[in-house]
Amino acid sequence: MKARGASFWALLLAALALIAGLAFLLLGGQEGAELSAAEFVERVNEQGAGIEVGEQLSVSERGSVYDLVLLDPPAAERARGASAAQTDGTASLIVAPDEDGGVSEYDRCESAASLICFRAANAVVLVEDATPEQLARLGTAIQALGSQ
Repeated sequence: MKARGASFWALLLAALALIAGLAFLLLGGQEGAELSAAEFVERVNEQGAGIEVGEQLSVSERGSVYDLVLLDPPAAERARGASAAQTDGTASLIVAPDEDGGVSEYDRCESAASLICFRAANAVVLVEDATPEQLARLGTAIQALGSQ
């Protein structure tokens, strides 16, 4: 039974990596598509991601880093009265000055074995802890941005 569960998680992570890769390819070539933290959060939430940007953690020449919360349940469900679970995911959002900076930050994230990474233009999400549902919502939302 444990082997079956492990293969499910491996398959899920492979599917999420594929979604992240597709979003990278689809969004990577958009000239002048730089996003602010608020714009990124607004656009992915319009696609159902269910995230909230927190405080700005740091600023450097590589960009600004923000605390990011992957909500469970998403904000829309909370507004309808669903209670907040103790399973909100944790992530960081890096907003690079330009798309090239976003590519560099995405590459750095991908080299870390313990992070799951997503990129849209100059915005890079580094997921530290999330449920499979939160990852799927985020990946699907970023992929949907690329198809617009």
